[in-house]
Amino acid sequence: MKEYHGRVDEDRKHPAPTRVTDDWLTVKQAAVEQGVSEATIRRMVRAGELEAEVLPRRGGQTTFRVRQRQAESEPRQPASAPNQAALDLAAALTASLSSVAEHNHQRALEIIKQAERIAALERENGRLEAQCEQQAAELQWGAQTAMMDQARLKQVEADLAAARAELARLEARRPWYRRIWE
Repeated sequence: MKEYHGRVDEDRKHPAPTRVTDDWLTVKQAAVEQGVSEATIRRMVRAGELEAEVLPRRGGQTTFRVRQRQAESEPRQPASAPNQAALDLAAALTASLSSVAEHNHQRALEIIKQAERIAALERENGRLEAQCEQQAAELQWGAQTAMMDQARLKQVEADLAAARAELARLEARRPWYRRIWE
């Protein structure tokens, strides 16, 4: 077991995960400081890229303490250079993403055109509905006028029949000789 830097909680008799000196960090602190995940810090410790010590924990578990890097003097180097397959995959993904982005852009343009067409059709529909309402009102007025005209026609026919009856009555009252000479 390597050197242990930590305090022992007297009540529990196990090491507490606190920062003892400025040189040592917990895995979480090191991950935050370097901007990577905790799993990446553990991988770097296993690969020997970071200096660390093992802290025993209750129940047989272990915890790492990581020596703080000198930020300016030791820049982080990648574990290995990317291989050609990874570069090819990245290029293929980039090309695929650009084609997907172009496809999405085209679909967005089509949606905009369809929305404009829908708005134009809604305006046309409103105009046609107003025109139908106007024609329905005109038809209703025409029907009312026709009913009134039929009533007037019946009245005129009744008046004509009365006038003919009166004419026939008057004609019957004239003397016979006047009916002949006239």
